[in-house]
Amino acid sequence: MPEAEQVNRLFSGIAPCYDQANQVLSLGIDRYWRRTLVSKVVDRRPRRVVDLATGSGDVALALSR
Repeated sequence: MPEAEQVNRLFSGIAPCYDQANQVLSLGIDRYWRRTLVSKVVDRRPRRVVDLATGSGDVALALSR
């Protein structure tokens, strides 16, 4: 199996549990820092935002709202 396909399978398997695990492992702090980040970015009114290492996309989705 090609390496790219292996990586894709690995992350596809993790994705459904990622957000929940992140919340548990961070004791909910992830929600706080995400809200804080989004608030600070929105206050600056950027025309474009690049979400590097987007993970589950929560930050990008929150910013698009």
